[in-house]
Amino acid sequence: MKVKFIDSQIRKDFFNILKQTFIHYDQLAKYLKVNRNTILRYKTGENLMSLDTFNSLKKFVNLKNIKNKIEFLEDNWGWKLGGEITHKKHKWIFESGRKKIIETHKKTDNLILKVDTNSPELAEFIGVLTGDGFIGKYKRSRIVQITGNKIKDREYYQYYLIPLIKNLFNIEPHFYDRQTCIRLNIYSKVLFNTINKLFDFPIGKKGDLKISEKLLKTTNSKIAVIRGIFDTDGCIHISKRNYPMINITTTSVPLAKQIQEILVELGFSCSIYVDEIKKKRKKAAYRINIYGKEQILKWKNLIGSSNPNRIKKIATVAQIT
Repeated sequence: MKVKFIDSQIRKDFFNILKQTFIHYDQLAKYLKVNRNTILRYKTGENLMSLDTFNSLKKFVNLKNIKNKIEFLEDNWGWKLGGEITHKKHKWIFESGRKKIIETHKKTDNLILKVDTNSPELAEFIGVLTGDGFIGKYKRSRIVQITGNKIKDREYYQYYLIPLIKNLFNIEPHFYDRQTCIRLNIYSKVLFNTINKLFDFPIGKKGDLKISEKLLKTTNSKIAVIRGIFDTDGCIHISKRNYPMINITTTSVPLAKQIQEILVELGFSCSIYVDEIKKKRKKAAYRINIYGKEQILKWKNLIGSSNPNRIKKIATVAQIT
C-alpha cells in the first residue's frame, strides 16, 4: 500500500517538520535505511512512500487530522496509471492486438484433435472423465477438469493420470492440491472440442451422460472405459462377514444401464440398486453391484485397476478365505 498526500503544501510541511527533527535529510535517510535522493523524491511527490514508512515517520510529525489529508493507493498504482495513459495514447495498437487475439481464438473454435477412437488408453481417459471429471467454458476459456480424493487418489493422479494425459494429447495438465481435494486442470480449447463434439460429452453438469458408441467398438476399449469409471466412481466393500462387493455409482440412468450391459457381456453377474434421493443429492443414484470373491477376482484378471488404492483393495479381497 502506498501513501499519497492530497495537498502538496501538506506534504512539504510534513517533510519540513521531519527535517527539523532529524536536523538534515541525511539523518532521516539513515533512519529509514534509504539514500538521501529517495527522501527528496518523497518530499517532491515524485515517489510515494509505503504505508510502513509513513507509519514510522508520522510519530515525529504533529499535524492535526493527518489521516484526512492523505489517500492510500495499491502498490501497482503506477503500473495501472501508466497502462491507462499508454492505452489512451496508443489505443489503435491495443485494438489491433485485441482483434488478432480474437481471430486466433476463432481459428481454434472448431478444431478437433486427431485421435484413435479404438485406443483403450483414450477410452480409459474418457471413463475417468465420466466418473470424476467435467468440461466447462468461461467466456472464451475452455477447461477439462478431474477432481479426486486428496489422500486416496494422489498416487493415481501423479503417477498414472498425468503421464496418461501427456502421452495421449501431448498436453501438460496443471496439478492443484486443494484443502479438500486434488485436481487436474487442462486448459485446451482443442481438447475441449474433441471431448464435447467427438464423444458427445456434455458441458457443465453431466446429467444423463452416456458413453459414446465410438468408444465401444472393441472389447479392449469397453474394458478400458469401465476401468476408468471404476477407478473414479467405483469402490470395493468388504462386509463384517468378509463378503466383498464392487459397486459403481452414478446419477445417470442411461450410463448405469450401459455399464450393466457391458459387464454382463463380459461375463459378470451384476444388478442395479436404486438409492433414493437424499438431502445432499437432488437426483436418485444408481449403483451397479457385483458380489462375491469369485466375481471380484474375475474383475482383477479381466478389467483390473490403474488406481493404487483400488488395487490394494482388490488384493485384500484375494486374501479372503
